[in-house]
Amino acid sequence: MYRKKILISAMMITLCATCTFAADLEAKVEKNKVVKKYPQISKLIEYNNYNEADNALKDLLKTNPDNIDALALQAVSMAKQHKLAPAQSQIDRLIKKYPKNADLHYAQGMVYMMRQTSSDVDYIKQSRNLTTNAIKEFVNAVNLNNNHYEAYNAMGVATLKLGNRKDAIELFNLALQIKPDFAPAYDNLGNVAMLENNLDQAEKYFKQSLKYNSHNPTTMYHLGQVEAKRKNYSNAL
Repeated sequence: MYRKKILISAMMITLCATCTFAADLEAKVEKNKVVKKYPQISKLIEYNNYNEADNALKDLLKTNPDNIDALALQAVSMAKQHKLAPAQSQIDRLIKKYPKNADLHYAQGMVYMMRQTSSDVDYIKQSRNLTTNAIKEFVNAVNLNNNHYEAYNAMGVATLKLGNRKDAIELFNLALQIKPDFAPAYDNLGNVAMLENNLDQAEKYFKQSLKYNSHNPTTMYHLGQVEAKRKNYSNAL
C-alpha cells in the first residue's frame, strides 16, 4: 500500500464577490487496509442495474437485517435512483452509529449531488453549497477507504462542476488506477476531452467506457455528441 496525495480544489471554498476560489486545499488520504465488501453489488449500482442490486441487498438483509455494509450500499442505491428522502433517512439513522463506514459518506455525497437536479427552487439556489458538501463527504469516504474508486470518480464530477478540469482529470485517473475497468471514469474523461474540443481523445475514452459497460446509453449518447460536433450527423444518430 502507499500514500496517495490528491489536490482537491473547492473542498472548502470561500466565496468572494467575484465568486473565485480560495487557494487550493491539499488533502492527504490516509493509508489503510479497507477491503470493499460486495464488489459485484457495487458494480451493479454504479452501472445502473438497480433492480438486480436491490434484490441482492434484500437477500443479504433477510439473513442479517443489521448488515451495515448492505445497508450502506442500499443507501447508495437509493441516492443514485433519486430516492433522496429514504436515502437521507437511512444515512441519518446509521452514520451516528457507524461514522467510519466509507459507503455511508459516499451515499451522503451522492444525496447532495442528486439534490441539485431537484425541481425544488431552494435546492437549486443551494447548488454550489451542495457540491461543496458533496466533495467533503467524498473526501471522508476516501480517507476511510483509500481504494474507494467510486468516491474518487464522484469527487471528480463535483470538482468539474465547480469548473476545475485539471483536478477532475486527476481524480478520474485516480479512480482508474484503483479500478482500471471502471467505465464511468472513462466516460467522465471523455466529457472533459469533449469540453476541450479534443474530439478524437473523447471518442477514445467513450469507446473505452463502452468496452467495460457495453449497454450504457449515456456513453452512447456522448459518442453521438462527438459525431454531431464533427458534423457527421448520420453517424450521430
